[in-house]
Amino acid sequence: MVIAAVRDGLYNWLLVVHIIGAIVAIGAMFTLPFVGLAVKDASADAQRAVVHATHKAQNLLFQPAIGVTFVIGIVLILVSDSVWEFSDPWISIAFLLFILMEVVAIALLKPAQTNLLAAVDAGAATNTPADGSLHAKVGMAMGMMHLLSLLMIIDMTVKPFQ
Repeated sequence: MVIAAVRDGLYNWLLVVHIIGAIVAIGAMFTLPFVGLAVKDASADAQRAVVHATHKAQNLLFQPAIGVTFVIGIVLILVSDSVWEFSDPWISIAFLLFILMEVVAIALLKPAQTNLLAAVDAGAATNTPADGSLHAKVGMAMGMMHLLSLLMIIDMTVKPFQ
C-alpha cells in the first residue's frame, strides 16, 4: 500500500520538515561557538549568561530538532515507495554518521559543557589559561560535530554509491 511517493504532497512536506530540522540543529551548532568567542573576554556574569542560554537552547531546541530530523528521515525512507531503501549505501553512511555524532555528543560534548557550566556557576572566569582547557574540550567536541555534520550534508546531497 502506497502512503506517499517521492515528490508527492506528503513526501514533499515531510522533506521540508526534515530540511528545516537539519537547518535548526546544524545551523545553530555552527553559529553558537562564535557567540562563545565573542564573550570570552567579557565579565563572569556575561559568560555565565551566555553559557546558560546556550545550554538551555541546546536542550530545548537543538536536541529536539536533531531527533525530529532523524525520525522524519526514517519516515521519508518508509514512504518513498521503495525509491529509497535502508540498504542504500548513502542511507547506511547517514546512519553511521548520526551514530558517531551521538557518541561525540554524549561522550565528549555534554560532559565538557557540563564542566564549563559548573565552572561559570562557581564564579570562575573561563578566559584564564587554567580554565581555557574547558573551552578547548568543548571546542574539540564541537569541531568533531562540525566535521561529522559536513560529511552528513555531503552524504545527503551527493548520495554516494547510489
